[in-house]
Amino acid sequence: MRAPITPARARQFLRWQWLSAEQRDELATYVAAAQSGDVVPPAWLAAELEAARSYRTARARGWEPTAAQLQRAAQAESLDAFLLDAGDALRAKLERGERARVELGDWDTMDVDEQADILLQPVWQSLSDDERAEALVRVAFACMRKMGWRTGYSAGFPGDGALPVPMPGADASERAAHWRALLQSEEERAWDAWKLLSPDARRAEWATAWQQRDRSVVYLDDAPTTKLLGAVAPRWYAVPQRAGKLQFLPNMTARLVRNYTPRGEPYDAWKATFRVPLHVHKHVLRSYLLAVYGLRTTWARSMVYRSRITYSVQKKRRAVGRGRTFKKVEVGLLEPFVFPSISKEFLRTHLFQQEMMFEERRLMLKMTKAQRWRGTKSVQDLSASLDRDYAAQNAGAPDEAPGAKPTAQLLVRSGSVPTARHNNILSVLSERRAKRNARVQAYIKAQETAAS
Repeated sequence: MRAPITPARARQFLRWQWLSAEQRDELATYVAAAQSGDVVPPAWLAAELEAARSYRTARARGWEPTAAQLQRAAQAESLDAFLLDAGDALRAKLERGERARVELGDWDTMDVDEQADILLQPVWQSLSDDERAEALVRVAFACMRKMGWRTGYSAGFPGDGALPVPMPGADASERAAHWRALLQSEEERAWDAWKLLSPDARRAEWATAWQQRDRSVVYLDDAPTTKLLGAVAPRWYAVPQRAGKLQFLPNMTARLVRNYTPRGEPYDAWKATFRVPLHVHKHVLRSYLLAVYGLRTTWARSMVYRSRITYSVQKKRRAVGRGRTFKKVEVGLLEPFVFPSISKEFLRTHLFQQEMMFEERRLMLKMTKAQRWRGTKSVQDLSASLDRDYAAQNAGAPDEAPGAKPTAQLLVRSGSVPTARHNNILSVLSERRAKRNARVQAYIKAQETAAS
């Protein structure tokens, strides 16, 4: 016995695209009036809701009408032809502006299966109650067979009526024919057994089939009455038996980073720092390190660094910043660990390349008068700062190669480009060209005077 239909359930029923245009208007009126007082629902609501529920259940399990049902409901020869003709007719009706179960915009956005759900509704409504019940039993049986219910020879029905096993000397064609006949016989006998089950027994078998989908659980039937070729042939246990030991693999990312070391303090080699997702707490990380890497830790401390929050024009909160919000977990170690570092020689070479790129970008920005501007800085100052804090920031790094040549230093000069406007650049070039021509003319006159 189902619960009475409430206005909330009726409001949900309006979104199922099951009712006709007239029924949808009547139900919408009832839902609107039910908010202000007690209103009697339409008389057809319970029956239509039950039919819609059964149809949605059948379609979710892959129901398709038979050829006889299609011929009786729409005089169609096949399902594909029926869907094609019914789809064209419904689209033409919607383009003419007539009302139907679905709007034209919704119809264009549906895929093939969703359109079939709309087109097969009249066929389901034309079926009797017994035909609908039989269809639900059939689709449930098909789903059970796909989940492995009584599938395979040992899961069939050995004993009376079982097909004999072919002799070992039979050729491949005879064995293949016997196998096809065995599968056909098993399907028929399984369907007969499914029809004999009560509704409660079917629900119990359905729940058991879902449990058996776990491939780590083995079921064997050790009942003495189950025999195959005259011998006891166990199939599944009455109590689930776990096959092997469960293995829980991690599905998170833990990134090892360098410890934060304040200026002037030595590097702490007795702790390690990890970047973890926000939902991972420190106890999970300690368990993860112990289970996966065998690393025992003495303590753990977690910190969450919130990103800066700004408000857009639409007054919406938005997290900005390069790092966004992240979580850091520090753990204590039983043995010292120094984070791998690079040599000082590589750092200086890389720093020189970065400064070359900085100088090129600065010149281009100044010549094109871009909006963004960066101040000048010297590589010598950065190199001196690197040498001063190298021991504290890079503890344990390999020493620089002995006898290495000093890296060339680049000094960024301010005012190397005299102007920021294109016309001024052209004027400067013309002035330099005029000075050059004047020097050339003076040199020519001096040579002529010396020759005379």
